[in-house]
Amino acid sequence: MDCKDFKEYLPEFLEEELSSHLMQYMQEHIKDCKECRIIYNKKRLAREGFKSLNHNEEFRSQRSEIMKKIDKNKYSNTVTSRMKYSIFANKKAIAMAASLVFILSITPLVYKNLSSKGIESGSTANKNKYFKRDLSKPEMESKDMGIAAIDPNKDTSNKSSLSSKRNLVAEELNNLKSQNLGIGPWKVIHSSKDNIVFYNYSHVLAYNYSGGEGGIYSAINLKNFEVGGYEGSEVVHFNVSPDGSHMIMGTSNGDEYEKNRPLYMMNLLNGSSEKLFDSINMIPTRIEWSKNSRFVLIQGEQDLLVYDTEESTQYRKKETSSDKFFIGENGDYISSKGELYSKANNYSKTNSYNINVIGFGDNYVIQKEGSKIYVNDFKTKQLIKDVGAAEYLGIRDRKIILSDSKENNYVLNIDSKKIYKYSTDEIYRLSEEGNKLIDINNSNMEAGKIKLLIGDEKGDTKKDLKLEGLSYTYGNFKDEDKIVVVKFNENAKTLADFKIIEYDINSLKANILYENK
Repeated sequence: MDCKDFKEYLPEFLEEELSSHLMQYMQEHIKDCKECRIIYNKKRLAREGFKSLNHNEEFRSQRSEIMKKIDKNKYSNTVTSRMKYSIFANKKAIAMAASLVFILSITPLVYKNLSSKGIESGSTANKNKYFKRDLSKPEMESKDMGIAAIDPNKDTSNKSSLSSKRNLVAEELNNLKSQNLGIGPWKVIHSSKDNIVFYNYSHVLAYNYSGGEGGIYSAINLKNFEVGGYEGSEVVHFNVSPDGSHMIMGTSNGDEYEKNRPLYMMNLLNGSSEKLFDSINMIPTRIEWSKNSRFVLIQGEQDLLVYDTEESTQYRKKETSSDKFFIGENGDYISSKGELYSKANNYSKTNSYNINVIGFGDNYVIQKEGSKIYVNDFKTKQLIKDVGAAEYLGIRDRKIILSDSKENNYVLNIDSKKIYKYSTDEIYRLSEEGNKLIDINNSNMEAGKIKLLIGDEKGDTKKDLKLEGLSYTYGNFKDEDKIVVVKFNENAKTLADFKIIEYDINSLKANILYENK
């Protein structure tokens, strides 16, 4: 759970109206996040001050009678509650309209059901005998729909195929001209030295820096998938592989009477998509990629799935333990208790090391023993850092995040085995190594002013940057010296009016990489 989700569900949390699972995630977030803990305490104290009025017996009885007459849905902040109120208030008119719509809709629905088999292009159930599928779940289909994609590494040799795929991408980019600006900027969900993936309420786009004007290599129309919206009680979430080739897409659901939505694997290079789960909530779901982007481990409340992007095969099993699991480059995974499961042995448990694992590298693990962090290659262990009271928070883009109660946060790069210390609660926009951070809490993005933190083992140094033209959007690191953003053009009227800009944090110069025309 992140801070945005926490603030979304805070009113219902204070009233204890959330599901038991969501209540637990909120409580865990309060423990881990100082900023949200302060917000929660202020709201709680204000609420308790109001509730003290109920010591007056007369007020309590009057309040009870008043509340019985109030339809809570009318004044709720959630989308679904407001819909409930509108439906109830206009039920007669809706009933008449529904009858007419039902009659008109019978024919196309029947036609769709009869012809739907022609859309699906197959299943991946039997591609690898070492992978098994939970037969209690329906077969998950693989489709070529909703994604216009060009593999920048493979498609250049076949000019006919390349031209066709470029036309599909161009067509999807042209569709953006019919989409208004919506309620926010383009949001960068992945950036690296090679590519950037960003989205708005209707589309996800991917851009390869070496492609120049033809660098948009993938365009996803979200209307073709069962996912949530841009904001509100149901929000679409993404998790992109380190190399930008694949993406997990699903929905976080904060409304207990809404059904969960599917979870998809999207291949941004060839345009295929696969539905991995029919129904799952992204809030409690843990997703971790291997360094080489070949494997991804998805851990839900009751399921564990390992997906091989090269073979398009998957292994899944029921898993209800509270252990966390970490994935290696060869597809093996290990639990937080040190239990190793081997892909070569059909994911049977092959070893149990009885250590506290917080990360999995290439033939080694990151181990936490008391206050000390070690690299352990299963033979010897080497001390990295004594982090005192700092506790494990999670993993983001191959970097382990640890935090203590004194606003000290540590970023440990699993692959370089180096650790960096920061004095901020905002550990989101990190460079690839993890030694630089954009401090959102102390930056004024509207004015283009960024507070840059440069970390090392002992602490951080601060640097103020003024980036001309950077306003109303947050930057993400392209590499250690450049920040990349996606901005709307001046006088923009549609989603198509955007450009990708990189800023050099040393010279403070801006360079337009791509402008959609």
